[in-house]
Amino acid sequence: ALKSSIDNSVLLRQGIKTIFSNSKEYFKNAPKTFSDIKKVFQGQDAAKLLNAEIISDPLYDTMKKAKLAVGSIEEAFPTRSPEMIPVLGRFFKASEAAYAGFLHRMRADLFKKYLKIAENNGVNINSKTELESIGKFVNSLTGRGHLGGFEKSADTVNAVFFSPRNLKSNIDFLTGFQGQDVSPFVKKQAAIALVKTLAGVGSVLATAKALYPDSVDTESTAPLSSNFGKIQVGKTRFDVAGGMGGFATLLARQISNKTKSSTSGKVSTLGEGYKADNRWDVLLQFFE
Repeated sequence: ALKSSIDNSVLLRQGIKTIFSNSKEYFKNAPKTFSDIKKVFQGQDAAKLLNAEIISDPLYDTMKKAKLAVGSIEEAFPTRSPEMIPVLGRFFKASEAAYAGFLHRMRADLFKKYLKIAENNGVNINSKTELESIGKFVNSLTGRGHLGGFEKSADTVNAVFFSPRNLKSNIDFLTGFQGQDVSPFVKKQAAIALVKTLAGVGSVLATAKALYPDSVDTESTAPLSSNFGKIQVGKTRFDVAGGMGGFATLLARQISNKTKSSTSGKVSTLGEGYKADNRWDVLLQFFE
């Protein structure tokens, strides 16, 4: 909980999947995170105010039927114990309020948006399957994937494997929910969101490349490096893909059986050389 706090990283970590695909909702709710931080330092209970805001929404009951994660505890803040720490506790509480506030408002707004799109396209929004599909999609768009058979023990898994739901949300997003029990409407919307996000991230990387030619690796071997999807200036790396570039790197290394050093740029074959990493080592390192 402490390592997840004292920042407002939700805007570009969990928020990266919506900043390009749902810009209107993103820029409506992003400024409110700073208002939530201000409320905490003014002595207000931002969490209770947020819950009241969500519960009073006319579509709240529909959101719950869709299993939308509003009013729920976020895995990045599994405990509120740090709130008791003098001085630091107030900063912790403020960052938690900003984090949960952004995600829950985004989920509510996105759910209403996609529900309206579905209705306009003749989709039966009274269908339990359709509602839950939209709920699952919106949850994943905001960093909360469904763990399937492990969902009931998600909190226990989170204690030993940090933020498994966020990891799963990235997998859902990158695969377009293929192979999952969601409606065709949701798969179509997921594909549209993915294309928009890839285009947006690509534009940012292209702009950085134009301004600072050495800041972005555009060689054909780029996906083999842990720098893929990042902008490097000096020794500082900016992960503009919100952590999703790591999946492409893992896949590229497993398929090609090669890796690329993020410092020297040297490409080498896995398993060759003294104490060289193999495919299994690469997989373990990814999850580590």
